[in-house]
Amino acid sequence: MSTTQSKPIWFIFPGLEAYDPSPSVSILTFPPFVKLCSSLKEKTGFNLIETITSEGSSPTLATVFATITALQSSLIIFLKSLGIAPDGFIGYGIGEFAASYMDGCYDAETAIILARTIGRKIDDSGFRRGAMALVHQNESEFSSFFSNSGVYVSAHNTDNCITIAGSQKNVQQVLEKLKMDKIKCSPIASYSTALHCSQMDYLKDTAMESLYRLIDSPKPRSNKWVSTTVAVTEDCLRLSCPRYFLRNITSPILFREACNELPSNVIIIEVNYRSILESFVKSNHKAPESIIYLTVPCLDDMDNNAKITSTGQLFEILDNNNTTSTNDTIGLSSDRLHFLLKGSQSSGVYEVR
Repeated sequence: MSTTQSKPIWFIFPGLEAYDPSPSVSILTFPPFVKLCSSLKEKTGFNLIETITSEGSSPTLATVFATITALQSSLIIFLKSLGIAPDGFIGYGIGEFAASYMDGCYDAETAIILARTIGRKIDDSGFRRGAMALVHQNESEFSSFFSNSGVYVSAHNTDNCITIAGSQKNVQQVLEKLKMDKIKCSPIASYSTALHCSQMDYLKDTAMESLYRLIDSPKPRSNKWVSTTVAVTEDCLRLSCPRYFLRNITSPILFREACNELPSNVIIIEVNYRSILESFVKSNHKAPESIIYLTVPCLDDMDNNAKITSTGQLFEILDNNNTTSTNDTIGLSSDRLHFLLKGSQSSGVYEVR
């Protein structure tokens, strides 16, 4: 299929906050998600949909990681089926598992099992007594005031916004002090873990062997994948390997730095049904007014006709900006979207690879 493209398209995969502890029926019946979960069960014996519904509002971290990766991978499959491919992509934190599938380093099932394995190692460690929070302050100011607090900067979100992580007690003490100083801050749902900081260093000993059993021949990351684990200026960890993913979990998310690679006049699709990272992206971008920022609304909690309308609007925006051809196979018609959103799982439309 030929395309004419005046604006580059980039995908962004959100991290932990993409997990919905009470997923709607729309997600659990989304055909690409159902088909991917079926393939996952056939190959590994792991029934993700059954696990999601049985654990309910108290999920293990293994389930959280696996669900986010499976949902994002199924949305990649959906977007591919409509002829949409990115010129570049960024994964925020654990969004890098889906990025490894987007990049062709692994198939979707392997990316899900990688994520689940790391989550399970955290579950089994007995160290799930951590907390995380969003703080509207830059990392140097925070570190100068709280260098001995036992709380770490776990994400560079923007010039003036970070995520912090540490023990529940220490994070609570820091938040109380920040609020006294009139600095905006708020806890985030981290499922009693302190991700993306040195408190996760034990995983280098407990998870490495298990991950290498899953990945015996790691592939290099392409230039399309802009890392939030390794700085762009670092020429290391080019392989999408266990060491890379363990560094992801044990070191800060470099999202602000990664956003520097976004071009002007870009169409960004956050690979999720709701926007989580838009404000960060626009704060980091040198020309935020030039960005067209989209999500994939087909999983929102709405009736099927509304989903068809909103998803059609997404592709109308893409088409109006000459990002795809107007060939009927792209799916701008309501009949085509109805088929894709509600079609038979055995139709062959969705390829899990």
